[in-house]
Amino acid sequence: MLKNLNPEPLSTEIRASGSILHDFYTGLEKIFERIALTIDGGLPEGVDWHAQLLRRMFVSAPQRPALFTNDLEEQLNEYLRFRHLFRNIYGFELRWEKCQPLVEKLSDTY
Repeated sequence: MLKNLNPEPLSTEIRASGSILHDFYTGLEKIFERIALTIDGGLPEGVDWHAQLLRRMFVSAPQRPALFTNDLEEQLNEYLRFRHLFRNIYGFELRWEKCQPLVEKLSDTY
């Protein structure tokens, strides 16, 4: 669906793309939270707990191996940062330049 967007998407398409990107990372983070709670012994604490949680998934823990190779870390960090942006702006402020690179990489990242 996202690959069929026009080079200059309509504002509704940009907002829909942002929502899909948001949902993608939120879904991943729910999995990470479940792993942290059931295997790692709890969630990280502090204002940057989301970033800490993501970093934790790239490191082996006593009860599990690292979930990902390091080459995926920066890509997932980009989706985390976008999710933060998406949650903290009004939809009409969303710009295609922020969504486009993530939309283009979504399939490969998944």
